[in-house]
Amino acid sequence: MSASQERKLPDAMQEETSRVPLTVRGARGVEQARLGRSAGKLARRWYIEDWQSWRPRLFEWYFTKTRVGSSTRAEEEAVVWSFVDPQIRPEHHVLDVGSGTGIYTARLVTKCSRVFAVEASPAMRSYLTRRMDREGEGLRSKVEVLRGRLPEPLQVHGSFDGVVAIGVLNYVENLDAALKALAAPLSVGGWAVFSVPPDTDAGRKYLRQERLLRRRVYVRSDSEVVAAANGAGLTVQGSRTAADVTRVVGAVFVGG
Repeated sequence: MSASQERKLPDAMQEETSRVPLTVRGARGVEQARLGRSAGKLARRWYIEDWQSWRPRLFEWYFTKTRVGSSTRAEEEAVVWSFVDPQIRPEHHVLDVGSGTGIYTARLVTKCSRVFAVEASPAMRSYLTRRMDREGEGLRSKVEVLRGRLPEPLQVHGSFDGVVAIGVLNYVENLDAALKALAAPLSVGGWAVFSVPPDTDAGRKYLRQERLLRRRVYVRSDSEVVAAANGAGLTVQGSRTAADVTRVVGAVFVGG
C-alpha cells in the first residue's frame, strides 16, 4: 500500500461513517445506554446485602463440621492470631468489626479488658449475644455488641488500642473509607489486623463462587491495600495469606 493510499484510508472511513444517518447513530447510542442501565438493574437485583445472606447456625456448621470449612478456619485463625498475640495486652480495649458469630470476639475477650463487637446482621448479633451469655457473666460483662457496617463511621465512643476486622472488608467496595472508619477510633500507636481477598487466581475464583451466592466480593492488590492504609494513617507492618483467599494484614496507626 502506497503512502498516498494510507493517507486516504481515514478519509474513506470517515466518509463511510458519515453515510450512517445521525438518527441511526443516535439510536445506537440510546440503545447501548439502555442496555447498560438494564445490566446495572439486573446486577442490583441479583446481589443482596452480604449481611442479609448470613445464617449463623449454617455459617458455624460449615466452618466447624465440614472438612473444607474447618481447615479454612483453622488456617485463617492461625495467621490472624500470629498478628494479634504479639500486640494485645490485658488492659487493652479492642474493636471486633464484622464480628459475625463471635469466633474472634470469644477469644479476644480472654486476652484484653474489653471488646466492642460491631456487626451489621441482626441474626449474627443475636447469636453472638447468646454465645457470650453462655460464657458466663465474667466474660459477658466485658463484651458490648453494637450495630454497625463499614464503610460507615463506627458509632463508638472513646479511643481503642486495637481493631480486628476479618472477612468483613471482602464485601466493601470503598476500601479507602472503610480503613479510615477502622482507624478513626484508634489511639496513636494502636494496632489493626484486617483481611482482604487477594487479587490472585485463587482470589478471583473465590469472587466467582460468592457471586453465585449473590454476594459481591472485591479483590485487592497489595499496592491498593498499602495505599488505602496509608491514607487512613495506618502503616502496614506485614501480611500473610491464609487458605489462598484471605490476605491478613497487620498495621499500626500513626495518625493522620
